[in-house]
Amino acid sequence: MDQIAVLWFQKSRVDQIKEGGRNTKYFHTSTIIRRRINWIDSLKDQDGVWQVEPETVKGLVVTHFKQLFTEECSELPRA
Repeated sequence: MDQIAVLWFQKSRVDQIKEGGRNTKYFHTSTIIRRRINWIDSLKDQDGVWQVEPETVKGLVVTHFKQLFTEECSELPRA
């Protein structure tokens, strides 16, 4: 079996006891739906404008996390 077939086989078995039977079409459909829900296709920039271009969205995410992890702490917690 190739990796994709193994992946789908394992996903179909996760809830087999709860759902019963193979129901591979059900699990395939639920995975596709979850993937669509979790997909980020637009973000608001600092000016409140929705950005939909993939490269712009990617840049916003990178910028956000760079700022998040490079901020300097103004006060150190006291022990």
